[in-house]
Order: sequence, then C-alpha cells, then structure tokens
Amino acid sequence: MSSSRRLTSCLFVAAVIAAAEGGVAAAAGFTSASSAATTFQAAIDWAAPTVSGATISPTSGGAAVGSPGFLHQGGLYRLYANIVDSNSGVASATASLLNLSGSGSSTVSLFRGTYGVGGTTFNFASTEQTALALLPEGARQFTVTAADNAGNATTATYSVMVDNTSPSGSDIQTVNATSGTNGHPEVGDKVIYTFSEPIAPTSILAGWDGSSTNVVFRFLNGNPTDSFAVYNASNSTQLPLGLVNTGKKYVTGTVNFGATGTPSTMVQSGSTITVTLGTADNLNAASSANGGVNMTWTPSSAATDRAANPLLPTAVLESGVGDLDF
Repeated sequence: MSSSRRLTSCLFVAAVIAAAEGGVAAAAGFTSASSAATTFQAAIDWAAPTVSGATISPTSGGAAVGSPGFLHQGGLYRLYANIVDSNSGVASATASLLNLSGSGSSTVSLFRGTYGVGGTTFNFASTEQTALALLPEGARQFTVTAADNAGNATTATYSVMVDNTSPSGSDIQTVNATSGTNGHPEVGDKVIYTFSEPIAPTSILAGWDGSSTNVVFRFLNGNPTDSFAVYNASNSTQLPLGLVNTGKKYVTGTVNFGATGTPSTMVQSGSTITVTLGTADNLNAASSANGGVNMTWTPSSAATDRAANPLLPTAVLESGVGDLDF
C-alpha cells in the first residue's frame, strides 16, 4: 500500500474513533448522531425539497369558491402547494406574491396541513389574502420557496389568471328527445344554458366538478305562461341557474322530472350546462304546449365564473325564431 493510501485510511479511522469517543463530528453537508458514544451515523442531504404543484384559488371567509387558477382584483384568495422532502424534512415554506397583493416582497408563510381544493389535495397553504384593488387582467406569476432542515432550498414559479369581467347568460335552448313529442316535456328532453364563459361548477352545486350529476327539473304551472327551474337531487333547494319563463303553456300543475324513476342529470361542458329531463312525477300535468313565443331566462347572481365574479342577472331571450320547445 502506498504511503498516501495508508495516510488516508488512518485519517478515516481516526475520524470514526473521535466521533465514537467524543460525540458528533460536524462537516458541511452531513448530519450525524451518536448514542452513548457507541454509535456513529452520518447521512448526506444535498437535495432540496420538491415543490410538485401550487395554485391560487378564490375564497370567501377562508372557504374555496370559484375555481383554482383564477382570481379577480380586490378578491380574497389562498395559495396552496404540495411540498415534500424525504431527507431532513421541510423546515419552511413561503410564497412571493409581488404581482398580486401587498407591497415590497409580499412574502407570506405557508402552513402544513391537508387542504382540498378543486379535486386536488395540497399539504401547505397560506392564510387568506386580498388581491390588489387594481389588478390588470391576464396571467400573473407567483413563486413558492421551500427550505429543508439541512439548509437546501428551492424556488418554483407558477401563474394565476386574473379575470375581472363578470359573466353573463348568452342563450337558452331546448332539444327534443329522440322520437319524443315536440312541445311535450318528457324524459330525455334537454335544456341547454349557455354562458359568456365557463361558470365555476361549485357555485351551482357545492362539491360539483362539472361531471354528470343527478338533479330535479321542476316545471311550474303559471298563468298565463309556465316557467321552470333546477333543484338539487333531493328536490329541496333550487340551484342558482335562475328561472326560465317559457312564454307558453306546457303543464296544468307542478311537475318534477327526476324526483322519482329515472333521475334528471346536469353536466357542464365549457361554457354550457345541459340538463336532461328524467321521469315526470305527475304525468297528467304534462300537456302539449301552444304558441311560438321565445323563452326568457333570468340568470342568478349567486352563480359565479372561475374567478368568483358574480353572474349578471340580465334577462336572456332565447335566440332564433319562436317555436315549440321540448
């Protein structure tokens, strides 16, 4: 063995003995522990934490509203992130919101927990923040910085879309069921609500992600014309899709489609929400309509877009030539 190799070996042995007899030897990039001066353990941690995802979502009183990834000026929001470190553990997590709120560095702390928003679970979140009162529309960046207990740190950049424009209703239409009777509301008929932009599904029904879900479609007998609205699956609460006046007579009494038998369903696709009628609970009340007047839809301001801007309640007239619906 060469003299240089013998020297290296001796130095290593000496280091181990010193650690066992005298405690912990510290070195850059190492963490170590000893127990009763009999154990020497060293672990290398040169890897920074991983930020695998982050988003900003509108809130109201701390609860999520709207949809993740969107925000409006002056609105409340929270920042959510997923951060992991399998070595020495996450020591701190912060977010820089310079382009969104506050002044200076606008750095906020993120707190560990379990936070579900938009169908995704995050393990860090900020407290509720307030966006700048004047915040131009468009994409705005924010950063998330995480540090571990060994002093390693990483910063990841994400973006949120600022939208300050309130949505509105655009059109209301019906589609007759295949082989159905025109002008006669029945199972399989569809009602299509069209908006100026996608609506946050959770603003229509709590916990809804836009996929097909059961609802009740209620036809209301009126004088001189009938109207309809959409209720939750238990038929106990009207959903904020507003009220539609048909301009015609369809029923002679209240009819609930989907309360029994085949349920009515509701599904979102882009800027439209489509309701498909289920089984009527009062067949004797479902008559055939007369006249060709266009429907009038009055949207509900309780619904919002993805940035939590309230829907304008301006009345919407069915497009096209007045005809029989359903």
